[in-house]
Amino acid sequence: MKERRKLLRDIVYSRLKSRIVIGKLAMGSKLSENLIASEFGVSKSPVRDAIQMLERDGLVIVKQQSGTFVVRPTKKHLKEILEHRHAIEIGSLRFCDKDRLSDLGQELSELVEQMEMAIAQDNTALFYILDRQFHEQIVASSGNQLLVRSYEISSALMAVILNHYGLSKDYVMKAYGEHCAIANFMIDGDLKSVLSILDAHLDVERNIYYGDARSL
Repeated sequence: MKERRKLLRDIVYSRLKSRIVIGKLAMGSKLSENLIASEFGVSKSPVRDAIQMLERDGLVIVKQQSGTFVVRPTKKHLKEILEHRHAIEIGSLRFCDKDRLSDLGQELSELVEQMEMAIAQDNTALFYILDRQFHEQIVASSGNQLLVRSYEISSALMAVILNHYGLSKDYVMKAYGEHCAIANFMIDGDLKSVLSILDAHLDVERNIYYGDARSL
């Protein structure tokens, strides 16, 4: 019985998390345990368990007497998300196996090619997914599971923000170019240049989102 409840909890958690991350459940929107349970054909127990997991991830906020809401980051929270992401990505590259840097560059280059196709098709949603995968692979290169799990939190929150506010076409093209450069320098084994470009890339992103906070 416990295993079934855990399985149902994980299914509900995974589906709700996906909807929040891609923006199908908008920031600030209220979640109804009754409606979720009815839609997924489960009791409210696994729904409550899933909501607790989402609260742990920082993706929802549970307010006493008010209900459960998809997170809407404050300016301070946004600053923390961006700084956390920046620190982990830069740190992960410093810890990665330098002998594997070229292979990582090849893997990222494949994602960059897919980004190019997404841009050509004007498929911004796909570009955002590929962008997230690009940065997650950088963190995974550290081989440190604590860093990877920690990054999953800020990465998911960043995806929520990105899908809500979006980026200008000019910035998408600029990000694409920087991704190309990062992958190419990795292939060449030039870690110093990779770190320099990635640092600037994340700084620009921080300025875009935190500088005006987009009405948060």
